[in-house]
Amino acid sequence: MQNFLSYRQSVADQLLKLAKDPLLQNITEIVDKSNFVLSDSEISELSSDIYSELTGFGALSNLISKDVTDILVNDCESVWTDGSAGLQKHLGIFRDNAEVALLARRLASLCKMRLDDSKPFVDGLLPDGVRLHALIPPISGACAKISLRFPNSQTIPISQWIADLDSKSIELVDSVINGEASFVISGETGSGKTTLLKSILAAGNQKQRIILLEDSPEISLTMPNLVSLCTRKPNTEGRGEITLENLVKQCLRMRPDAIVIGEIRGREALDFLLAISSGHTGSGTTIHSQLENVVNRFNLLAGLAGVSRDFSRELFYSTIDVVMQCGKTADGRKIVGVKAGMNC
Repeated sequence: MQNFLSYRQSVADQLLKLAKDPLLQNITEIVDKSNFVLSDSEISELSSDIYSELTGFGALSNLISKDVTDILVNDCESVWTDGSAGLQKHLGIFRDNAEVALLARRLASLCKMRLDDSKPFVDGLLPDGVRLHALIPPISGACAKISLRFPNSQTIPISQWIADLDSKSIELVDSVINGEASFVISGETGSGKTTLLKSILAAGNQKQRIILLEDSPEISLTMPNLVSLCTRKPNTEGRGEITLENLVKQCLRMRPDAIVIGEIRGREALDFLLAISSGHTGSGTTIHSQLENVVNRFNLLAGLAGVSRDFSRELFYSTIDVVMQCGKTADGRKIVGVKAGMNC
């Protein structure tokens, strides 16, 4: 059994190195050249195993469903999914840690990125829009780590988001949907921030010209005047990077009615507030924060651009009309809190 696993690892590695498809003919050629002693039935089993590993999401394929938003691999015995049912652990997915590392390297190659000793981590986008983050030893410990974020192809009706809100909160949310208020969606990881943003855009004024800025294209909507722009990472020489700051400046020349950023994570917080202060009502973004800490979070990120906390605070209060907090409830992801911007 140990020899079989060793052969499987060696053949899979050679297929990746030679950029060959995991077909029976190619696998048989490598087995013969490597002088591995295998019967016809063992070669057939080897071929089936390697095909599963080197196509699609390999051993993780059976975990994918419309309800799953994330798949998280800590090691061969610790695989988790997140979704409508919350975090759930799954057993018997991988045979060993080597299989996890093999999958991590292959998925990285699909993103056209390296994952090796010289570049032991990747953050990329797979061809089908799934976001990949992966690390390999030694920085990941004894086993490679894989995090997959699946784009939500469904658009949840706004009525589901506001089901538990009072009339005043619903009125504030309505002002956002109608394009009468600029907004921020706050929440923790996996709370539904991007999904809510998508619902708001889908329910909003279809005549508005909206420029959507994202690090990766997670929000897919068919709208008559929605223009999507994406950042770009630097190449291997450290050149060619396009940041959200760059995109904010570019979109101002594109005659936007509203500017929407998928998520604020850095100094683009200042560029966003400055941009929408010039009259782009209905603009919005999401941020990783609790409702009561949103202003401080913006102050911290805007401070990276060298402005004072007093300046960024006043800019926030003068531009952001509504803040909505996402959260997981027993009935799924909902808006769990709403405040006027000036009350945050």
